[in-house]
Amino acid sequence: SISVCGSGNIHAGAIAGYNAGLISGCANSGEVESSKYAGGIVGYSSGSILDCHNSGKIINTWGTSGGIAGYNEKGEIARCYNTGWIGAIFSCGGIVGFNNGTITDCLNIGPVATDSSSVANLGGIVGYDNLGTIQNCCSFGYTFLSNPDKQIHSGGIVGVRSTTIITNCYFLGLDIDGVGGSDGTNTGTPVSCSLEELGQMEILSGFDFSSVWIMQKINNHDIPT
Repeated sequence: SISVCGSGNIHAGAIAGYNAGLISGCANSGEVESSKYAGGIVGYSSGSILDCHNSGKIINTWGTSGGIAGYNEKGEIARCYNTGWIGAIFSCGGIVGFNNGTITDCLNIGPVATDSSSVANLGGIVGYDNLGTIQNCCSFGYTFLSNPDKQIHSGGIVGVRSTTIITNCYFLGLDIDGVGGSDGTNTGTPVSCSLEELGQMEILSGFDFSSVWIMQKINNHDIPT
């Protein structure tokens, strides 16, 4: 376990600050902190991140945070999951803070939070998505904020989306919509489910339980992992 801390114009990630290649099969349990882009695996990625896991606390004192990547710039993130606590001032997501790439077969179980005094975007999978694609993803994580009177966009899958494609995405519906705010022309709607429904393979359309996902019993509940 390590701790990574960056200030100023810094991309901070436990494995790499910046990725333009391939990162696969990595895990982080340490704390990552930055004032720009902070991610449990990568701060800023324009490459591929596959089969990675974050359980560490990710903190951003100004910009965007994600359990896997702070910023996914036209990159690919697949088969990754987060169980850590994710916090940021502007945008934070269980998997990615800001996304305009592709996110596939990812799971978030960790909480996503902000104490912003102005505008913030919180999502179980992505904080803010612009021209991205999110498919076959699931979030059990909850979003919370310390300034409920401010302009906060909070969604079970995406905080705010702009011209985004969402396919086969499911979230634990705890008095929250799947998308906090929308702009542009968007495709697809996340599906709100109960804890019991999320444990039923027949409900999770599009999930490959033969080679990607499995049902695992956690606290007496079946959970897709």
